[in-house]
Amino acid sequence: MTVEIFPKTDQRVEFDGLRLSERYGTRFFELAQRVIEIENLPGKISSTRFNFNFHDSPIDGKPEAFLEVNRRLGRERPTRGMESTICLPNFPKDVIVPRIITIESPESNALFAGRWTVRKDGIFFVPTRLDTGVPVQTDIGELTRQLVRLPQFLAILNPLDELEFKMFITDLIRDPGIKLQEAIWQSTLRTIPRTQLDVHHVKTDDKDNPFGRYPEDKNNLKLEGIDFERCDTLIFCDPFASGMQLCKALEEHLGKIRENNGGRHNIKHLVIFAPLATLEGASIIAYLACENGIQTTIFSSAAILHARLPQMYWCPPFKGQEHLVVNPKLLKLIEITEGESNAYYLDRWCDWAAKRISPPQALRASEEFELNSLGLTNQMFLDRARKLIPKQIRELGLNPVDFVSLATIKEAVYTHKEEGLIKFISGL
Repeated sequence: MTVEIFPKTDQRVEFDGLRLSERYGTRFFELAQRVIEIENLPGKISSTRFNFNFHDSPIDGKPEAFLEVNRRLGRERPTRGMESTICLPNFPKDVIVPRIITIESPESNALFAGRWTVRKDGIFFVPTRLDTGVPVQTDIGELTRQLVRLPQFLAILNPLDELEFKMFITDLIRDPGIKLQEAIWQSTLRTIPRTQLDVHHVKTDDKDNPFGRYPEDKNNLKLEGIDFERCDTLIFCDPFASGMQLCKALEEHLGKIRENNGGRHNIKHLVIFAPLATLEGASIIAYLACENGIQTTIFSSAAILHARLPQMYWCPPFKGQEHLVVNPKLLKLIEITEGESNAYYLDRWCDWAAKRISPPQALRASEEFELNSLGLTNQMFLDRARKLIPKQIRELGLNPVDFVSLATIKEAVYTHKEEGLIKFISGL
């Protein structure tokens, strides 16, 4: 049996998680079953909002033209953020509960809802599922730089003594754009060791596997740069839906560390930088981490998303759960640009890897695997979004400037349309 590619409902599924975990060599399936069975998972979230001043400067590598546009648009305002804790049932009392840190910035908004784009044929709004290629990588990198400077991450970095020995970064190989090592260096002038891990989804037709896939390490994890005894913080970089690949990554890391450290590990903290993150995936990863005495902290964009059943592969926002979005007014925006029913059903990004590195493939996969069966096309979404004007953004209680991301400004600078962008955003 082949699992349905795009199920019509978010359906409950029955499966034997323990048996699947034993078959595929990962705890993911057993822990996924535990999380799926939790009633009202969004109700387990408790959130606190905060403001954070974030300013650009020439030393951050921004061209003067960018800084001038930034200043004239008035983009430099306090960044709003949200620190959410997940109070999971049967969570050990001796491990700090998992946290998810989300912020509202132009780049964060671009990755969740969309942004203004500057093209040869005009300036218009592009929803995030149709924003592809280098501009997406640009905004992911800028979001990372913002997250690194939050007090919540600076507290993880401190004390800075022996930072290079106590932390280790792993980029899941499919994810260009996060550039965490560089962002930390800009903030601390310390180079944290890093590596890459290629954990792939392997498709399967096993009838008792509702996910239709299992994770596999394709490149035999290399940890040459890690201090096996002194390292106490692992940092993973990758967006996640189910969390399947990150669970496998954590298992691989802990296995290698134990092999080289007398059968034990000294990891106390798992930190994940994920431009998109789901509540279900975060909960599964946190359960795996806590079994090993490890705290979990996740840094993401503007909202905590929902991994839709049965595959936990497509990730819309939760409907009616405004406490999972830094600015709940963003939900109304995506309802307008994509349609209310689509906003809480379709994935925010379409083909995740191709979105950043192969735009034609991303758009083709989006229609083939997601939209065609619903009678929808990418062009429909683009046509709908192009009708949006700054005045409508203001009417929602949002500021049009908050959708002028770094990618938007670079497009304007490189096409010499800075004045056009400023007039467009400032106008009706």
